[in-house]
Amino acid sequence: MKIDCPLPHLDGFKLVAIHFSDENIILQLRPKRKSAVCPLCHHRSSALHSSYIRTLADLPLGGKALSLSVEVRRFRCYQAACSRKIFCERLPQLTRPHARTTLPMSEALQQIGVALGGNPGAILARQLGIPTSPSTLLRRVKALPDTQETSVRVLGVDDWALRKGQRYATVLCDLQKRRPLELLPDRTAETLIVWLNKHPEIEIISRDRGGPYAAAANQAAPQAQQVADRFHLLKNLGEALKRLLDRHIVDLNAVAANHTEILPPAPLPAPLPAVEMQKPDPPRIEAPEDEHKCEPTTPSRELRLSHYAQVRDLAQQGLSERSIARQCVMSRDTVRKYLHADAFPERATGLRPPKADRFAPLIVARLQEGGHTIKAIFEELRTLGYTGAYSRLSVYARQIYPASTRAATVLPLRSRLRLSAWSATWLFLRKSEKLSEADRRMAAELCERSAEIARANVVVQSFARLIRERHSECLDVWLEEASNCGVAEMVNFARGIRQDYSAVKAALSLPWSNGLVEGQINRLKLIKRSMYGRAGLPLLRKRYLPAR
Repeated sequence: MKIDCPLPHLDGFKLVAIHFSDENIILQLRPKRKSAVCPLCHHRSSALHSSYIRTLADLPLGGKALSLSVEVRRFRCYQAACSRKIFCERLPQLTRPHARTTLPMSEALQQIGVALGGNPGAILARQLGIPTSPSTLLRRVKALPDTQETSVRVLGVDDWALRKGQRYATVLCDLQKRRPLELLPDRTAETLIVWLNKHPEIEIISRDRGGPYAAAANQAAPQAQQVADRFHLLKNLGEALKRLLDRHIVDLNAVAANHTEILPPAPLPAPLPAVEMQKPDPPRIEAPEDEHKCEPTTPSRELRLSHYAQVRDLAQQGLSERSIARQCVMSRDTVRKYLHADAFPERATGLRPPKADRFAPLIVARLQEGGHTIKAIFEELRTLGYTGAYSRLSVYARQIYPASTRAATVLPLRSRLRLSAWSATWLFLRKSEKLSEADRRMAAELCERSAEIARANVVVQSFARLIRERHSECLDVWLEEASNCGVAEMVNFARGIRQDYSAVKAALSLPWSNGLVEGQINRLKLIKRSMYGRAGLPLLRKRYLPAR
């Protein structure tokens, strides 16, 4: 019987018999050749000594597990110079020595392990009729040969967290071929220098603004043009602006208080029947009567107020930010915020109105009509622009139309806007055409209340436009403008740009950036998190690099 067409890896074997059962298929095979090659002296011999049966697992056939029962022969070697007198014939086209699976089966297990990992891969394999375990899949992935390093002209470098806040590594990508190159065990300059010394052909290095990567590139690849990532430039600008706004928390709270309002009801699609509305009692959840009071007195506020006073006292004693953070057991960002704020940074309180509040008359009318479920009302409101969740709508409908009294009670909630330093940062970083009218008014009001914010806004808008439109010729003009604006945060940011001038200049004139590297890091994190804590760096390399 010919078996080389449906099963090409069995070419060279004679099919002796087939055994069927409900769970598997067994093929009895015998080699066609009458001789074999000694693996030690490589001389062919036809002197048969004995034989034995070797069982191999093969890929499923027709949805059933397939086993091969192969007759393997032993031969005598008559070469005088050969120390092996009896040898077993090798089956290189079918399997490896001492293996219990065929080559196609082994390759399939490796591919499943690379794509899915241990547990998910074992589940899929069993559904396909390939019995295996998670440990077996991972062991086969680890046995894959290391990928060969190739030449690279444009290199992307960035760090990623093996364990967030504790251990970091480095990922290297070829930006031209759009694929990962290597994973380094840490993010130090010394490790990157060793790798760069092996690749003198690199012409461009795209990186974030971290010091170790810049130092490594300067030392090991002086011939390469360094390019600062444009996203990180805008991110650094936003961080500088946030530090400025942290000092103006009073202005932020005042602007937020001025923009507290009740949303008008949404227009209804059709005239509704008259609805008798009971005048509601004052709602239990309202904005504070004092519009300028940002936060009620609570134990949490008292604790933060004591921390604020402690930080200010230690700063007056001459302690550094690092020492204060260590002594007060808090982050340096919090210490820096307390030191730069012109008053205690209150937290904005109050609630936004529910998204369904504008549709309250329509909800009440549909419930009074009868025959309308909350689900049907939810689908109708979605066509009218409701973007909230069904669960929120269900709770809201029962609040304004209680089943016990069958009385409609619309509770208009007042909204107190939360305007933190970070959210206010986007009022100046985002493009003006993407801001709502209310956001534009808040940004303008902040600039009116503080001349320092107004000067910083001019610098921020200029730099953001310079990055987005790639005006490299305007960088020197902007640096002069930022250095003389009188805002400490912007002056420090401009000083950092001067220190990395060449890389920033290249970022405004060259098309390369770290966007592709960030995408590869996202894929790497997906692989890592799908491995249930077994994702060490050696195993990650085996799964991450061959998948390119």
